[in-house]
Amino acid sequence: MISFRNTAIGLAFLALHACFVSTEPLLPSGQGARIADGPVEICGEGGEDCHAAAFDDDTYIVYPPPDAEDEAPLRLRFLDLADSDLGQVWLGEVELRAPDDDESIWYYGVAHPMPENTGGVTRFEMVQPDCMDATLRQAARYGIEPLDSHTCSISDIASLAAYLVEAHGEDFNDPDWWRDPD
Repeated sequence: MISFRNTAIGLAFLALHACFVSTEPLLPSGQGARIADGPVEICGEGGEDCHAAAFDDDTYIVYPPPDAEDEAPLRLRFLDLADSDLGQVWLGEVELRAPDDDESIWYYGVAHPMPENTGGVTRFEMVQPDCMDATLRQAARYGIEPLDSHTCSISDIASLAAYLVEAHGEDFNDPDWWRDPD
């Protein structure tokens, strides 16, 4: 069983929404994009709870704080999703790994650059759109399978991307939606 304690090292966007999940990574290896030149911080909903993310190969890594050395790092990969009035929107794949074994689960959310650049660091606000907002038609068309009242299984990154653009393309332009995507 995966310990979800490592969500505490950042990305509160996973905590309270109906999440898109997969038991295997959907973004092919080597296809994760660098989302900015220079240092990056990944922030939760509302631009809070920001954590430095180091880029390695095609993956951003958020390391746990020193007092949580038993925690596994968060691994994030991004795919170019859409343009918006607020900047480029990225589809993010977040791997949560159990610290004591190789078991992982992948969560999916969207991110955009925040307007303020602090000391040369580009901050990205990352949120989890509510998978339960999908209509029955959208769920069937895009392969969104509700697992319970808080989780939906997905099996194809292109279908998820198409759904997110259809369902939230206009929302991506609205700063209020990023603060509260419900």
